[in-house]
Amino acid sequence: MGSEEALRLAQEVLGRISSFGPERPLDQFVVEELVLFPESPFIGKTLEEVEFRQRYSVLVVGIQHGLQRITSPGPQEQFQPNDRLLVLGELEKVEILKKFLKGNK
Repeated sequence: MGSEEALRLAQEVLGRISSFGPERPLDQFVVEELVLFPESPFIGKTLEEVEFRQRYSVLVVGIQHGLQRITSPGPQEQFQPNDRLLVLGELEKVEILKKFLKGNK
């Protein structure tokens, strides 16, 4: 997926743009790495089945399965225990998803 430095740089670049519209500043958007623990309800499901965009209003822009890194994953990508997801979304939406995943740990 990327190093801490790459994540920091992505957040910095997103923060440089002053706005994404009159009522929605772009600095509300974050890039976050989340871990899917073995107890996660997402394990064994595909990106399409989980419907991150529709249910959680975040985009999964990368997945790391062990040593394999997948950028811009397709809808049929299946989640495995301990996958690391790189998600992009509004801070409050990412925080809701993070709390949901921690609750299923």
